[in-house]
Amino acid sequence: MRSELTNLLTDQPHTYYCVASSAKEAGMVKLPDMVTEGKRLYTTPAVRVYSSEELADAACVKKTDRALELVCLACFLNILRPRIGTDAMVLDDVLHCSVAAWRAPCQTTAVLEDDGERYYVEGCAEGGVFWSHASEKAETTPPFLQCGAQYADCVWGGCPRDYPYLNAEPITLCTTTRPADAPPDVECHVRFDAPHGSFYFAGMSPQGFDMAPSPASAANLRADQAERVATALANVHIHWSDGMMAGAPGCSVTVVTTAGREVMVIR
Repeated sequence: MRSELTNLLTDQPHTYYCVASSAKEAGMVKLPDMVTEGKRLYTTPAVRVYSSEELADAACVKKTDRALELVCLACFLNILRPRIGTDAMVLDDVLHCSVAAWRAPCQTTAVLEDDGERYYVEGCAEGGVFWSHASEKAETTPPFLQCGAQYADCVWGGCPRDYPYLNAEPITLCTTTRPADAPPDVECHVRFDAPHGSFYFAGMSPQGFDMAPSPASAANLRADQAERVATALANVHIHWSDGMMAGAPGCSVTVVTTAGREVMVIR
């Protein structure tokens, strides 16, 4: 493990800083006013973020450079991803991270890979932003369980928060395999396999995911819709610390065609 990563994972949470410029240079984009308090500041497409004020100050090598303290790294990325198209972040000058929709289109994470291991950022200002290993269950409540989306609109592409970037395809930090290909419009079911039996996604209610004991009562979904539901099910029930099956071994979520062919498995 690189020393920079060791330092990042030690003594969390950190206070993060973005280094931006008051002068627009080639290839730079303007930061949204809501993160600059109205100041006109610019950043490179791969935004430069630092985990300490000392590192940020040292990175300000031009008169036009500014170290902008971030109230919350997670919210900062959540603002930048849709509004200026941020999909990458360089942390402390050496750690390269991808920025992507996570668990639902209206939630953002940064993923850092090092020596075959993956780490992701989660949390918020109130409890702190932390980097966690991908094998660790998320502590942050999935957005479609807290934003008032009665029918899990964040899964389907709409959200009561009216975020402008809901066409993003959310990633899962669970392990995903694809045993077979299927056209995006083929009809599928979503099956949840647990130690005590298998259940099928039947729809959404204010209480969350409705499950049925047999495929006869399952919701018929297009393959692309089914994959989104499967991702949400896995992230809520398996890869969230408060998930119903977070501590149970051998759980998986499978997208299966109505003809019985498995096309996606998440563990």
